[in-house]
Amino acid sequence: MLLAAANLGNKVIDNWSYDILLQGPGGVVVPLKTQVQGPPLQPGPAPVTINWPSPHLFQTSEKGPWQVIVRAEVKDPTNPDPNNNNNTASATFEVVNKPVLVTNIAIPSVCVADSTDSCRTFPFTYEAWNAIFDVLNRGLKIADAWAFDLDLYKVGTPQHIIVKTQVGGPPLPVGAGTTIHWPGPIFVAGDEGDWDIVATAKVKDPTNPDSDPSDNTATARFRVRSPVTATQLSLFEASPAEGGLRLRWQFVDPVQVASVDAQRARRRRRVRGARSAPIDTTSPVSRRSSIAASSRASRTGTAWSRGCGTASRRRSDR
Repeated sequence: MLLAAANLGNKVIDNWSYDILLQGPGGVVVPLKTQVQGPPLQPGPAPVTINWPSPHLFQTSEKGPWQVIVRAEVKDPTNPDPNNNNNTASATFEVVNKPVLVTNIAIPSVCVADSTDSCRTFPFTYEAWNAIFDVLNRGLKIADAWAFDLDLYKVGTPQHIIVKTQVGGPPLPVGAGTTIHWPGPIFVAGDEGDWDIVATAKVKDPTNPDSDPSDNTATARFRVRSPVTATQLSLFEASPAEGGLRLRWQFVDPVQVASVDAQRARRRRRVRGARSAPIDTTSPVSRRSSIAASSRASRTGTAWSRGCGTASRRRSDR
């Protein structure tokens, strides 16, 4: 118990005492100490601090609001205090049960991020990515034995990828946290679609269980896409042929191209859409120097054609 007394008069006070009382719920009064002799007080506003240990230990039945009251009194009858209005001070406090120190780690959120650590919802196939999530200590004691799991689930399928399991994390002081950056597996052709990434943190000390496991897991949904990439052509030409049209093209780097087909449409804006039709070729189509001859092409009017190459990793249209 900490109290301060000051001599606001102009002469030394060397004979004074103080009382300490507790007043609890219902008006009950507990005298902790009475007529305790105080040290001499020199004139001036500078206080003398008294740190006095209380002998009273509160019981469970004494929970609730309390007030501590301190009264000072000059004991020398030849040197009375001219102002007793400032001789008493009080403070209120609440008696509660001592909190149990528990561990509570949590993962607020998780995301899929690119190489710049920017969260994205549409990662591409054959692209490096990271899982990023925070782990927080929301408990009342240090979390020094914990681990995390990272899993991928393809939505609507039984496909489950265990990215990592039981990875030990650093000690987390009370109120602290850490950010985890973990590289994910590279998605390939056929992995396109919706996925869920799930990050889970677990306390590993069986003598120090997590008080609230409901916030130990975070999930985020994202969609894997296969983007169109630029594949340069060194040649693309069309010429009349017997019974139709002859197309010829060549890629700058044919190693990047796995297969090629040809399509046509009567209008330019349809050649890239659903109304374009494959050309019935009479000559083989190869990825190096491709020739497509169509016997169904119209001999009159304008027709638009394109070669469509599929790379080993991404699809390219030209």
